[in-house]
Amino acid sequence: MKKNGDTKAAMAQALRTCMQDAPIDRISIKTITDACGLNRQTFYYHFKDIYDLVKWMYIRDINDAIQLTENIESWEESLYQLLLAFDNDRECYLAIYNSRNYYPTLRTEIIGCLTEKFEPIFRNYFDEAGFDDVYREFLLRMYALVVFEFIERHARGIAYSTIEDFAHNWVRTILNQLEGARAANSGH
Repeated sequence: MKKNGDTKAAMAQALRTCMQDAPIDRISIKTITDACGLNRQTFYYHFKDIYDLVKWMYIRDINDAIQLTENIESWEESLYQLLLAFDNDRECYLAIYNSRNYYPTLRTEIIGCLTEKFEPIFRNYFDEAGFDDVYREFLLRMYALVVFEFIERHARGIAYSTIEDFAHNWVRTILNQLEGARAANSGH
């Protein structure tokens, strides 16, 4: 008997394999379970539907790639690893982005997940800058939206920079903004 995480991972891998041959909107639960040697009941034990599996897969990839740090300067490498992980599975994510059924809701979920991942990283900076909760939430969502947009554009082959340059410039831009806010609040 597989462990819970192993079973979910097997279904995610089966979905990735199936997406090499068919658009995600045409893949059934039966196709996924047949591909990994499980039954429909097992699928429904772990997931409500294929969308739930796609969401789990995407969030797991984010969690696996991001190494939380309390320091944004050292976070550039974690962002780079996240972008690299999505680049290595570009075809899979491109299939999801091209899906009319999965993309709109998934986009919102992933931006929310990234926002949650970013909060501990920026908390101290926001505290020092004196940002209120509304502005913090705005900034976190904006940072997450920019990262998600880059991942999608990169998968589509229309990114405006390399992964390395994006990670470096994203961190540099945020640090400059936070340093400016800190200086403004201290009167310098």
